[in-house]
Amino acid sequence: MKPSTNNNGYGNENDFYSSINDEVYPNAVVKESPSSLLVSQIKITGAGQIKKQDFKYYGLTLNANGQGYFGFKKVARSGFYSDQLSFKVWNIIEIQPKFMGKVSKEWTYKTNDHSLFYTSPTNATTNTNLLSLTDYVYNNGVVLPTPTTGNGTIKKIVPTSITKKDNLTGVTTKTDIKYDVYLNPTETTTNNGVSTKISNFLYFNNPIGVDKNYILGRLVQK
Repeated sequence: MKPSTNNNGYGNENDFYSSINDEVYPNAVVKESPSSLLVSQIKITGAGQIKKQDFKYYGLTLNANGQGYFGFKKVARSGFYSDQLSFKVWNIIEIQPKFMGKVSKEWTYKTNDHSLFYTSPTNATTNTNLLSLTDYVYNNGVVLPTPTTGNGTIKKIVPTSITKKDNLTGVTTKTDIKYDVYLNPTETTTNNGVSTKISNFLYFNNPIGVDKNYILGRLVQK
């Protein structure tokens, strides 16, 4: 996992791995890790044809205060293609270190412009190369009780809304999610512009239970 010497050794969009130094302590970006191996391409040969699938990675991020690796800020995977095609279809996943590595966006591009790997899509309705986009919105994190003591030491981050835009069908679907104090999803409301579906859930929780009696999130009604 070593980028080119461009941009002071951080690489650029043409490299299979690149990054920029944009984190502050206790987070840090891994500039390079020569002993680490990443898949850059898969090649399949059969029936006289060669098909390839490319991978790109950006900004491996870690936390120095014990939270470990959050993962790559972006990972891109192309669909399988032949050299005769004039474009690739890329699926890109973006995570946010402030949400402890949760996925913040996922989108699909039809393009050969590698610079789009660095740019998060902002308009899924006018960008003709953007096939689909999913946006995730999260809470700020809630500390949950632990077994026996019931004192909170576990931080949980969950999505409060998910918006999916499909440019091929023109349909936008938004799901809003409500939670109880233990962050079990109690209600989901999904609207696709035509209809709305509401689902409700009820749980049994026993945060002060010991061993097998410690229970959070046992679904009892749907």
